[in-house]
Amino acid sequence: MTRSQLLSLRSNPTKGDLMVDPRMVEILDARTKLIDKGTSDFERRLLELSDNLGRRVAASLGDDPDKVRPPDGDDGRLVGRSDFERRLQGLSEAEAIRAAVTASSLEEIEDLVDLAGLGDAREGLRRVVAKIAGAAERSLSIQGVVAAEGALDTVAAEALLTGFLDNQIDEALISGISRNSAIRIRQAIVSNLGLETVQEVATRIADAEEMSIGRATTEARTRLQMADRTCQDIVRKTVEQTGAKFLLAYLGPKPDKIIRSFCRHLVMDKGTGKGMAYRVEDFDSANNAMTPEHPRYAGGGYNCRHYVQPVVDDDDVLESLGLKRGTIEDIRAANAAAVASRKKKGRRKK
Repeated sequence: MTRSQLLSLRSNPTKGDLMVDPRMVEILDARTKLIDKGTSDFERRLLELSDNLGRRVAASLGDDPDKVRPPDGDDGRLVGRSDFERRLQGLSEAEAIRAAVTASSLEEIEDLVDLAGLGDAREGLRRVVAKIAGAAERSLSIQGVVAAEGALDTVAAEALLTGFLDNQIDEALISGISRNSAIRIRQAIVSNLGLETVQEVATRIADAEEMSIGRATTEARTRLQMADRTCQDIVRKTVEQTGAKFLLAYLGPKPDKIIRSFCRHLVMDKGTGKGMAYRVEDFDSANNAMTPEHPRYAGGGYNCRHYVQPVVDDDDVLESLGLKRGTIEDIRAANAAAVASRKKKGRRKK
């Protein structure tokens, strides 16, 4: 759904005891901005992490960290906070250092990565998810769903949200970044120290970390997009316990050159140009043929730009939102397109 479609809310703000508020436009914009800013902040923190890792390795091995990166990181002042750094500080010969690093566990090196800035990046993402959760409640409350306020404060909802943070942010994202960074640090020191100077090895570590930022940032954006869909789903399920009925609207960019075939079938009716909303039981059968997570959480797949938005199951609400009812046939067409696209990509790889 485009912003111009959403602005149609302003022409019909109320229907009986249902409130279709123009603030839906602002909330959707706010959700997008939260994801954009959260991603940008995460990228900035990873850049700081790459600088700090190079500087701290250099300082731990007795070299000037300013030779690795300009003095706007931690400047080596925090060297020694991790067991791994303290171990390096006690050695001087390249052979002994390589042996010590080889004997170090990846967990020890990951502790350095966490202290050098990855822990701050993780907490930043968790704060963004908390704001996304608040937007999920508001996006239903402005439709007149009073029970949406505080819907995430229930024990069950909090457990689901905590599970998302633990699984998708900590385990799927942060743990992967941490482990890969630890492996790169170990490989750089063991392979190159003695062949290169400490400064060169530390610079190599910082450069390798910087090169990994693009992929990690895109992964973070994907997880924040999943957080938005997950929070919407948790709020909907909580409110449905009061008897409220919802459809699931598939909102986002209209078909363009980069849209997935799966999303193309779900986001817009070809005949009317309207966005579409589906019965929950129909959307349950959606399959993007790409992710282990259901499309209600993953959308069309990796870095999908579309939202899965619960909307009140009411024809007047749908009209004011510029939506029409989608069908199970639309879902099946999207599923078939996703499978065909996957097979096509598989042939290209061969």
